[in-house]
This record gives sequence, structure tokens and C-alpha cells, in this order.
Amino acid sequence: MRVRAISTESFGIEVADLHRLDTERDDTYVLDDLSGRRMLLKVANPTDSFDIIDLSVRALEHACCRDAELPIPKVIPNSDDELLTLVAGMDGEPRYARLLTWLPGRIPTLDILSAQQSASRGRWLGRLNAALSDFVHQGSTRYIAWDLAQVGTLRPLLGHIADPDTRNLVASQLDIYDQRTGPALRSMRQQVIHNDLNSDNVLVNESDTDAVAGILDFGDVVASALVADVGLAMSYVVDVGRRHQDPWVNPYALASAFHAEQPLTDDEWALLPSLVRARLCQRLLLGSWLSATNPENAEYTSRTLESATIALELLDNRDPHEGLRDG
Repeated sequence: MRVRAISTESFGIEVADLHRLDTERDDTYVLDDLSGRRMLLKVANPTDSFDIIDLSVRALEHACCRDAELPIPKVIPNSDDELLTLVAGMDGEPRYARLLTWLPGRIPTLDILSAQQSASRGRWLGRLNAALSDFVHQGSTRYIAWDLAQVGTLRPLLGHIADPDTRNLVASQLDIYDQRTGPALRSMRQQVIHNDLNSDNVLVNESDTDAVAGILDFGDVVASALVADVGLAMSYVVDVGRRHQDPWVNPYALASAFHAEQPLTDDEWALLPSLVRARLCQRLLLGSWLSATNPENAEYTSRTLESATIALELLDNRDPHEGLRDG
């Protein structure tokens, strides 16, 4: 990839240093210019359409305009004042590049996960959803396998889950999804959502890891149920390392903080436990399938399978206490 040339020719930036990040689809590079300013250059996968890439940058731009305090990257226009730049890939294939501001912080690890950090995630996710509540884009009504509304379509991937006990557990949860969760989710209020608040897309403050400093990666943005954004985010804060603790404590700290910024209805509250389990199943199905079909990237795609399995086992047939639901 001609990263230095793209940076200079398209954005007028002289690169002093750069390195590549390990990501699932985009080619992503950290750039430092001669003044020491750090930025992020993302070159889209050549199979991604213009509408999908434009959706992510327009959602970022819209959210920043609606709520300037949101800890999300800002899109840096190119020399022609455009948010997307058409560039040539390694084989000359057309690809779209965008340049983003760099957010300081660190990716959280399980050892620093807390109810306070979970609540911080929920507060910012609530504000982000409020900022996106009036956002409309032609690319948002798309099929994406990571949309919780699509969990029922993933049943053919069950065979990729190697462990039979885990496979049977996921199959039983899929039955519940098809019978109850999926139909209920489709009746909930809809809007454009972030759709991917996993721990890799969260930054926490270096000196205070309970405080969220950034929300990253708008690549899975989609029009779906608002409550799905809460349920999926809850699935990533289940504390699988402290099994003596009620596993619902962190997820409901997140949900309560979200509710304080963007109130949930009674029906949405009631659906949350099922959505958390559905997202864990989604992670196991897609992670197992991606690892099996793309072994070159298996280390990246399979790394959360163990934690998702433990979390699903902890939450299976175990509903949250009423006090947690009440926040």
C-alpha cells in the first residue's frame, strides 16, 4: 500500500512515521506527521461499496455535529475538502481512503473491567444514540451478519462450532431467538446505531481506566433496533474472570447508564437478557465460521471465542435480579 504517497498527494501530509494495525477488513495505519500530530488512515476493503463506507463517515460527521463532546474520531477532509478519497490498491484496484483524528487512551482488558467502566461505556453509548437518532442515510438499511436482527439467519453456521456442548447451547438459544427474541426485536423502535461497542472499539483513560476516552470503528453502523445497541454492548462487559460475582452486574451498570441518557421503554428493558445471549451466540457463530473459512486471519477472528463461551454458560438460564433491572 502506497501509504506515504496517499498521505502526501491526497491530504498534504508529510509522514514522519507510520505503522499498520491488525484489523479485520480495512487496511489501517497510524501516521505521525512532521509536527508530531498523530492520525489514523483507513483504506477500505475493495469489496466494500461506496454507500457502506460513506455511511460510516457520514454517521461520524453527523454525531460530531449533534454532540461535540462525544469521544469519537473526527473525519479529516482531503485536499479537495472531501471525506472519502479514491485510491489505487496494491493491484491497482479502486479503494476508498479516509483520514481520522487520533484518540488517546488504551484498549481495556478484562483485568481492569469494572461496573464503573461499564457505566461509562453506557453513558457515552446513550449519548451517541441520541446524536444519531435523526441520522438518515441510504446505505443504513443493509444486511450485515453482525446486526442482532439477523441472528436467525446464522443457524447454518452451527457446524463450525467445534465443541458439541457449546454447539448445543447455541442451538437452544437460537430456538429461543426464533420463537420470541427476534419477533420482539423487530417491533422495537428503530434508528441508525453504532452496532459494535466491543472492547476493541473502546478506549479508556490511561490514568483512570474506569473512564471511557473513546468510541472507535463505525464500520458496522446499520439501521436496526435501538435496544440492540445496548444488548450487544452488554455482552462484552460480562466479567468472565471473577465467577463469584453476579455476571449481570456489569451489563446492567451499562444499561442503567445508557437509560439515563436515552431512556428505554419497559418492553426494551425486558428484552435485554435475551439480546445479550443472542449477541454471545452471534459472536460464537461468526467467530467460528470466520476462523474456519479464513485461516490466515484465524488468530484475530477467534480470540474472543473462549470468553464468549464462558459468558454464555454463565448467563444461560440465569436472569438478572430485579434490583439490577431497576438500576
